[in-house]
Amino acid sequence: MKLFHPIRLLFLLNVLAWFSGNTILSAAATNPFKTGEPAKNPAARHPNTALSLDCPKPDDCAITNNDPNFWNGSDWWSATYLSHDLPEMPIEITATATGGCNGGALHFRYELFLDLDGNGTLETVVDSDNLPPANTIFYDNAKNPNYAGGTARTFDTRAVANPVLDRFRFAIVTTLTPTTTKAAVRFNTDGKPTQYVLPCLPYGQHKIRWTVRDTCGNETFCEQQFTIRDCKKPTVVCKPLSVNLLPTQNITLWASDFLEYTIDNATQPDDLKIALSHGDTVQVFPTDPVTGLPLTSLTFTCSNLGGNTVRLWSMDRDGNYDFCQVILLVQDNARNCSGGLASSGNIQTEGGAGVSDVSIALQGPHPAFPPTQLPNLTNDKGEYKISESIPLHGTYIVMPERTDNELNGVTTLDLALIQKHILGVASLNSPYKMIAADINRSGTITTFDVVELRKLILGVYSTFQNNFSWRFIPKSYIFSDPTAPFTKPFPESVTVADVELRKGDFVAIKIGDVNNTAIPNLNAPSTDDRSAWPEAPFNVQDRSFLPGDVLEVDFISHNALSGQQFTLEHPGLQLLGIVPKTDQLGTDNFGQFSARQMLTCSWDSDQGQQPHFALRFRALEAGTLAQSLRISDAITPAEAYAPVSNPAQPVLMKPVLHFAPSNLGDAVQLSQNQPNPFRSATNIPFYLPQAGTATLRVFDASGKLLHEQNGHFDKGWHQWTVSQQVLGAQTGLLTYTLEANGATLSKTMLLNQ
Repeated sequence: MKLFHPIRLLFLLNVLAWFSGNTILSAAATNPFKTGEPAKNPAARHPNTALSLDCPKPDDCAITNNDPNFWNGSDWWSATYLSHDLPEMPIEITATATGGCNGGALHFRYELFLDLDGNGTLETVVDSDNLPPANTIFYDNAKNPNYAGGTARTFDTRAVANPVLDRFRFAIVTTLTPTTTKAAVRFNTDGKPTQYVLPCLPYGQHKIRWTVRDTCGNETFCEQQFTIRDCKKPTVVCKPLSVNLLPTQNITLWASDFLEYTIDNATQPDDLKIALSHGDTVQVFPTDPVTGLPLTSLTFTCSNLGGNTVRLWSMDRDGNYDFCQVILLVQDNARNCSGGLASSGNIQTEGGAGVSDVSIALQGPHPAFPPTQLPNLTNDKGEYKISESIPLHGTYIVMPERTDNELNGVTTLDLALIQKHILGVASLNSPYKMIAADINRSGTITTFDVVELRKLILGVYSTFQNNFSWRFIPKSYIFSDPTAPFTKPFPESVTVADVELRKGDFVAIKIGDVNNTAIPNLNAPSTDDRSAWPEAPFNVQDRSFLPGDVLEVDFISHNALSGQQFTLEHPGLQLLGIVPKTDQLGTDNFGQFSARQMLTCSWDSDQGQQPHFALRFRALEAGTLAQSLRISDAITPAEAYAPVSNPAQPVLMKPVLHFAPSNLGDAVQLSQNQPNPFRSATNIPFYLPQAGTATLRVFDASGKLLHEQNGHFDKGWHQWTVSQQVLGAQTGLLTYTLEANGATLSKTMLLNQ
């Protein structure tokens, strides 16, 4: 026999507490908003007041994202979302009681009726007087007496340290104020039973029934139905679009053409419906009045040329929808419709060559749409055409642009010409060439431009630092002073106003190219035949080396030059330093690319000089200089310039390396001509062990003398250049002889037709 009934025991404890000024709460009576802090006792409670209970309807509008850690698993299925992951939301469910018997504590109970399969039936109950274990709900127990039985299912799949103590469970918590007692549905854990969070409940139609009883046995209840539903609109983002009408004078676009992306808090992106509407007055999700399906396409015709307001809509599975708005630009570049604005023109160099692949941008505002830019490219002749479908009643700027291939037409020869202009030796003879020489776009031509351009040629810069590869001046523009083009700002665009038909021709200026050697049409075949260029050799004394050897290598030009540029590859040799041998050839004339084992050179002189410099290397492997050094076009193309009276018409030469044997001794040496066979010219190297007179003779196969030349030479390596012209029409196998220091040496060479 029990001595005390639990309710009676609770009544006696609360009576004693009332006399002592304390309050006894239910086992879960703490403040849920300040975790672990006990609820404060009421200042007074009127005895024997009527017991009343208020249970407000929960705010059940879900705007939070679906959390895959709750109500997700093979046991669950949402017919609305076609998913095993039920969407849910944290929800506040409370009841407030006033009154009671003799100021005693109140006992709350909730029965939470849930529809967890979305079929409209409240099949599952959570009873606060018999709460299920952690991470457990007894599905389909509502029809059983005392809500017994049901199928145990889990609802909390969070990654936790202790699945037994850290999973959520249903709880009830009560708090006291001086005049009321409030109860709430909460989640807590067995590991931290006094810490509470809002319960996460799945979308659906549910019900809460609250019952409160005082210590005298008075009891009352209230209940509320509530529907947790998705109230958040989808997010939809448009992408800009412009189209050209087809020959049929129309074009059909689909909602997917405008869609950048769309997302929702509950509905998966693939399940969102999208639709299109014209204009900015449609306020509801557009559907077909007959089928009720979303309107997913729109057709545009000649009447829609220009800017068109289009709304792209997205609707989730709960019927929430929103839209984004975009301006569609409808064009008629093929002239399938008549009327409109047109602009055309030619882009040519100062010499009249058409420049291809120039982007012709039409920029400017229009009353029907925001500022726009329509790209067009010039053809191989430098011609462009901006379509007549451009909307009327706007003012536009036609602006050419081309930024590729900065080294097109740019060589050390241009540097030399810019230097002569700066020094006043030979001024650039047109305003366009002066603009080309303004490398840093400062409005002046100074040595800073030379420094910047040389860094580009050497490969130190890959692009112009403060300029475009090309600039374009309207052909109609007249410079007030052609000798000083920077005195006044010059235009680099033309304006097309309203419905004006205008021809916009431009002069194209390749920055850095002051001798007009740039190739304006990249599709044109190359006319650069370097095989016909005479050689400009560097004489280098060959030698062998072992790993770790440090050697200084002299490079002595055989020719007097006005400039040169090249890439020197030195695999197997680590560059330690550059040793200038002439005043005009310093370290600023070189670019070092240690990782690629390459060196670039760009040098020019206002008078013909023989370039001479030395390089210090450390050998990384065994080899010879002839095996390890070679001139190429890898970074800076190899070319040299012979001194001429007119620097604008240079004689182009090909830099090469000639290696003298390392064991020359005291004998006269005659080397094989290069190239061999040859057509236009060939070089014949020879070595004199001491200064003296040397004579070269060339004979045909019958022994007839074709050519003779002589001169006085210092000790060392030298070279004769023999052209086809001095040999006459003779072709075939020839013999050449060298007479010097009492020695006569002979070799053969082949002259081709």
